[in-house]
Amino acid sequence: MLIHFISIAISIVSVIALNVTSISECPALNARLSPPIDITDLRIDDIKILGALGDSIIAGYGIKPIASGILGFLNKNTLTEHRGLSYLMGADQGAVSVANFIKHYNPFIHGPSAGAHFLSYIRGRQRLYCKNYNLYKDYLNAAKVGAMALNLDYELDYLLDHLDDASMIDPKVMGGWKMITIQVGSNDICRSCTSEFISDTTPEAYGIYLERTIQRIQAHVPKVLVNIMGMFNMMDIHAVYAKDPKYCDHRVLLKPCDCFQVEGGLERVNLLINAYNQVMQDIAFRYAAKPGANFGVMYTPIPIDVKSLPVNAFSNIDCFHPSLVGHQWFAKIYCPVDSDRIQVN
Repeated sequence: MLIHFISIAISIVSVIALNVTSISECPALNARLSPPIDITDLRIDDIKILGALGDSIIAGYGIKPIASGILGFLNKNTLTEHRGLSYLMGADQGAVSVANFIKHYNPFIHGPSAGAHFLSYIRGRQRLYCKNYNLYKDYLNAAKVGAMALNLDYELDYLLDHLDDASMIDPKVMGGWKMITIQVGSNDICRSCTSEFISDTTPEAYGIYLERTIQRIQAHVPKVLVNIMGMFNMMDIHAVYAKDPKYCDHRVLLKPCDCFQVEGGLERVNLLINAYNQVMQDIAFRYAAKPGANFGVMYTPIPIDVKSLPVNAFSNIDCFHPSLVGHQWFAKIYCPVDSDRIQVN
């Protein structure tokens, strides 16, 4: 049955679903007879470099659990990013991820992140606990915990500095096709309920920050497909708590989303989710991939029914971030065939 490979992360390619439980079970693709003619002719194995901009989900925060009770916060996982297990960019051996899916078809893919390291946190324009990147763990995963759309410029600075870094990228593939995924907005929405960030989190401001990033990528990165990930329904995450309050007991202390704590906050969340998704779609339409082009933007919605997920799909640190179970669920496994192309529109 022909379906779309969504990997929930990314609607990359039309595929034939096979009964597989591991990426390694997908059959190899035959070598192309000729290189892709433009951005509309890309196969999954044409991607040579993978990069990402975004927030804590792509950075892999909250993936591993802690013990219940207040002493659980003493566990190192409370302050650890498990970037190598991220559903999108994780390259750890055995990680179920989009990066490893692509690596199965192109073993020499550059950019995915590996391993784990201490949390690096941004709050607005304040870089609290935000050291420079760990080059040989982060690689081209520029996401930062706490990042908002206004931080995309900072993240893109890092990405642009290293897309032509011969110590990180093989010079032979620097001119190859790239995919850069952007997933940001959850922190913007949650902080929109605070006076500190009201002006930076309107749909108009969000669109300006996002489009500015798209324009910089277009100006400085050749042969690139930019994938903008839509917002999922954060209001339903709030409802997850009711499934198992004991599992989510740390959430009472951490309060992961400001809008969950104020009157009218949930309604604001709902309005901004819809508005941000529309902004992303409008930007993707303006910069859509066209025949003959070597640049284009695609929008990937995330039609997740959050309420249908088990509670352990979310981190027990805050019942907000996806756990390892959640990341693995997001990275669904389907297998492409030779004739499939990345669905750029």
